[in-house]
Amino acid sequence: MRAVLLLLHKDLLRRRRAPLGVLVMLAFPLIFSAMLAFAFGGSETGLPAAKLLLYDEDDGLVGGLIANALSSEQLNDYLDVIAVGEEGVQMMADGEASALLRIPSGTTLQLFEGQPIVLEMIRNPTQGILPEIAEQVIATLTDVLSVAARVLHREAEGLEIDLLDLDNLDDQAFARLVIRIRRLVQVGNEFLDEPLLSLTVVMLDDEGNDPAEVASGEQTADDTIDEDDADDDSGGGDDQRLLVFLFVLPGVSVYALFIIGDQMMRDVLAEAQMGTLRRQLSAPIDARQVIAGKVLLSGVVAGLALLILAAIAFFLADTAVSLTGFVALSLALLLAVSGLSAAIYGVVRDEQQGSTLSSLLYLVLAFAGGSFLPLDNLPAAVQRIAPVSPFYWGTRGFQDLLDGGGLPEVATAVLILGVLGTVLLLFGAWRLKRKVLRGDI
Repeated sequence: MRAVLLLLHKDLLRRRRAPLGVLVMLAFPLIFSAMLAFAFGGSETGLPAAKLLLYDEDDGLVGGLIANALSSEQLNDYLDVIAVGEEGVQMMADGEASALLRIPSGTTLQLFEGQPIVLEMIRNPTQGILPEIAEQVIATLTDVLSVAARVLHREAEGLEIDLLDLDNLDDQAFARLVIRIRRLVQVGNEFLDEPLLSLTVVMLDDEGNDPAEVASGEQTADDTIDEDDADDDSGGGDDQRLLVFLFVLPGVSVYALFIIGDQMMRDVLAEAQMGTLRRQLSAPIDARQVIAGKVLLSGVVAGLALLILAAIAFFLADTAVSLTGFVALSLALLLAVSGLSAAIYGVVRDEQQGSTLSSLLYLVLAFAGGSFLPLDNLPAAVQRIAPVSPFYWGTRGFQDLLDGGGLPEVATAVLILGVLGTVLLLFGAWRLKRKVLRGDI
């Protein structure tokens, strides 16, 4: 063990003389998170409410339900709903609103007859975030109304009730209909085959001319906020930027730690090419001690970087962080960092091949694990394979800690990272030792 510690001390002195690589990777998550925070953290007043024009050509029950839901107190902070007529399309062309929702004529009648209805939403092409807010709210509301309409129509058919003649429905029949719907919802039967209500999203071109159909949820140009809103100073924007910074920082930090660990483990092949590894083995130390020293170097340097990043995050966070949870998760993550880098350099031929492979592998694992982008924004196929990535468990664990979680909340991440790191470390160390003894490096 004394020989391993001496090797570690030697490598740490070398890194202290040339610290640029580690310092760059240490600064990367801070700079990257700060850039995203300023880009998407909103103005100093925070995001204004999305201005939504409601063009109700139906003027019936469905239009009234949608208008009441969108104008509810819970959505006041997100939507500013304005009822319009035909002039609404021109208002959209003039860029006076974030989006327009058009309810076609005859919607209520067709819905009661069980015919599918398509609501149309027009998005402002000069805005990105505010129309997205409006679209997500409307899409959720459409799904809820579609389920309710499907339940109502199916149960009315079963009771032979004409929904178009509810005025003449007697109280007993109406009570039976309500009871059946309530029981169906409580039991949770599969009652939705095809949605009766759906939402199509169109977008005006840059000059406000004929809309071109686009995929739901597509992002557009950078969001624009009225100058009057931007000039109104308050601390809301700073709070939003801090939230974005703390949300992004764990994932990017996990990526940086793996890169730092990779740089340290790469020394095995680098020293072999320079001839210094051969000189070390001529001393009274063996290959196992050399490999152990590199593994320890990878964990120590990555651990120091982790402590610095964690201190910054915990200082900015507004909640106390579980010490036991943080220590357990950190140790498991550092084991995974050292294990993965050891496994990579245990199977490659030379330093250049290992550097190329690790860079590509870490990028894939980081994107698949949600280190750079929230998993909800990734394709469903990627979301399903995300738990395979150690980046996923590291990012998720630190986010849980920042959200106030403790050891129980990160226990799964600790277990998976610990087991994965141990297996990879044993395999990588065995491969590296074999390569050193055979002189393959």
